[in-house]
Amino acid sequence: MNRPSALLSYLSKAAYPVYIIHMFVLYTGAMFIFPLEIPGFVKFIAITLFTMVTCFILYEIVIRRIALLRPFFGLK
Repeated sequence: MNRPSALLSYLSKAAYPVYIIHMFVLYTGAMFIFPLEIPGFVKFIAITLFTMVTCFILYEIVIRRIALLRPFFGLK
């Protein structure tokens, strides 16, 4: 992790925008997953995966691609 790499560069740039949107995505996922009749551990895994996948999809498709939004999420 102390050598430059494309993955490390990508994740470094994605950290702040994902941090900004993760609470909205987390609450949205919890709103749909908590009412399900499944064990608590499965709910935890489902919400965690939903949050991670949705945040990176939003970052990749919306935030990185729309130049008008980039400054609002700390990107050049």
